[in-house]
Amino acid sequence: MSLIGAELEQIWNALRASGPQRNYRLDEVRVRNFRGVKDLRVQFPYPVSVLAGANGCGKSTVLLACACAYGSDDAARPAWSPASVFPAFTDRLRGALSDDTQGAEFAYYYVDGGQRTSMTWRRGRGWSRSSRGPESAGQPKRAVHLHALANFADPAAARSHLRRIRKPYASEALTPDLLYFADRILPQRYGRVSKIQSGARDILFAELKEHDGARYSEFHMASGERAILRLSKDVANLEEALILIDDVESGLHPYTQQQLMLELQRLALRQRSQVIWRRTAPSCSIAYRRKRDCSWIETPKRWTCGCCRPSGTSFRRRSTGNLGSSSPSCARTMSPKARSSACSTCCSLGCGCARTTS
Repeated sequence: MSLIGAELEQIWNALRASGPQRNYRLDEVRVRNFRGVKDLRVQFPYPVSVLAGANGCGKSTVLLACACAYGSDDAARPAWSPASVFPAFTDRLRGALSDDTQGAEFAYYYVDGGQRTSMTWRRGRGWSRSSRGPESAGQPKRAVHLHALANFADPAAARSHLRRIRKPYASEALTPDLLYFADRILPQRYGRVSKIQSGARDILFAELKEHDGARYSEFHMASGERAILRLSKDVANLEEALILIDDVESGLHPYTQQQLMLELQRLALRQRSQVIWRRTAPSCSIAYRRKRDCSWIETPKRWTCGCCRPSGTSFRRRSTGNLGSSSPSCARTMSPKARSSACSTCCSLGCGCARTTS
């Protein structure tokens, strides 16, 4: 076993042991009647979870729904609501061209302060919420960070962002504790990283210790470097938070992906946070191939036979699927060789159900 593999296993075992003792955690999300999803339940049994699966299975919907799970007492981190993360287009002249979100529902099941509670968002004329649990429960409060980056590879997006960074602006150096996370992952050695703030917009500016003290702004950073620096700045000091990460690995080397997973697990253990990461291509990197490295939550692209169909899952795509379903029939009743050949005909990711952990 490699050194990083041994570290991943050690940290993961510690995380698994700490899960049941945590006083704040999001245990489950249920999405109904939204974006083509009829009824979808996703459980998060571990402090670090990965949402993985084929295109169109509901990963992004689940991740954004998680952002609406908690309220906030911090003015610097206002709470998300379904109306803010799922804006709806409405054509008042031709109703047929309006987004249909009527009847949508997001249900959440938590442990909050050691007590079990639940809360539901429902869409009628507008979004409303209701809670179950202790009399004074209401919507639980917790720091939530949704990490999604603007695409600066698009020149138009970069120019639009740059135009908003106007003088007067404020500049401050990031403290070493905010860079600790990035320093353990990236090969660059930074002499200084500054945040340039103008209104609600900001950009990062780096100065290296090497390469003759090269200096460059976020617009000239590699996509992977920029993603890790931003993530480090935003989550390094969060305690008992819910950290939601939207597919940042596209610009990262497979080894760097392993380093990122290791540091996220360390952060979750050290600061009692919960991390949920949406990934597009789970099978392309060795960083997540072993079940012990993360909590797999997969839905195959389509089912065309019954060999590995989870109980209660229909043949219709995105109809009544359950992300994270375990104990499919083929995983228990077929030999590994037979299971491999059978599942390869009906699952675009191989035997996705057999890789799912519970």
